[in-house]
Amino acid sequence: MKRTIVRLNHALDAADYELYASFFAEDAEFVSGFGVAKGRAEIAAALEQSRPFITNKRHVAANFLFSGDGDEAVVTTYLIVFERAASVDYVGSAINVDTFSKRDHVWELVHHGSELDPSTLAAMQAAMAPPAE
Repeated sequence: MKRTIVRLNHALDAADYELYASFFAEDAEFVSGFGVAKGRAEIAAALEQSRPFITNKRHVAANFLFSGDGDEAVVTTYLIVFERAASVDYVGSAINVDTFSKRDHVWELVHHGSELDPSTLAAMQAAMAPPAE
């Protein structure tokens, strides 16, 4: 599970949204302040839409907290985001909650919830807003 989360962030940093989506179960949900994406195709499309804000960043997961039992596990992490091209600044943060389910003896990522910190949400909304006329 930890490996999956780390790989998600590497795929995100490489702007490989198809690879990112491939780590999710086919019926997974991706929930953020910008809506819900269901399934791999919608997850990749949602990231593509966010490209202007997430390109040239480093996404770092920290403070892994594991819970759950049986066939469900929940991993809560802090997400810390840094600019890597224009500067070396901290640019955002969130709390991510990833739910894994064991299906046919294999752990699958079935739900990703990302709660952006208020300043990060405001910055993303500004970056993704259509240009003023």
